Amino acid sequence: MQPLSHWFFDAVSKTGMWMYHGHGSYLKSDLGPASWFIISEKNGYLISEWKKACDSFWMKNYKAKDYFWMD
Repeated sequence: MQPLSHWFFDAVSKTGMWMYHGHGSYLKSDLGPASWFIISEKNGYLISEWKKACDSFWMKNYKAKDYFWMD
């Protein structure tokens, strides 16, 4: 447990964004990254493209199939 300012600049510098994966506190998950905790460089390519895909989804859909539609 550390303040974000102690580690997130290094985490984001590699790819432009970072997502929590769910392996902390002895969790063992093969589900992949979690969309509830994302940090990104401002206007980063990955997060911008993801937003475009989400916007496109909601332009075509009134509701999601389930709660985990984005994950």
